[in-house]
Amino acid sequence: MKKLDFDLKIDHEKLLFSKSSGNRFSRTFQVFYDGKRYHLRFLRFERTDPLISEKEKGIKPKRYLVGKKEYYFDNLRNIDFDKLPFKDLTQQFDVEAAIENTRT
Repeated sequence: MKKLDFDLKIDHEKLLFSKSSGNRFSRTFQVFYDGKRYHLRFLRFERTDPLISEKEKGIKPKRYLVGKKEYYFDNLRNIDFDKLPFKDLTQQFDVEAAIENTRT
């Protein structure tokens, strides 16, 4: 299990879409654009659940990255999103709105 750190930021890419679900076990789907390619990222996280006695001592839940898949595409219109992870999150992604957002 990898402790969440700041290597998940992407400075040279514009975030077009981000959707998450879950709490203790969460999933995130993100779409970035760098001016040439689209970067689709699928992340899985697990959050620790401290005991009541630990919470009383000030111990807070921590989030850990447990899975990461990334795909790169030149065109969003030709992607079969049914073959990608997190179908419930990818179904909420509006391809045409994202393409329009890259033009602004």
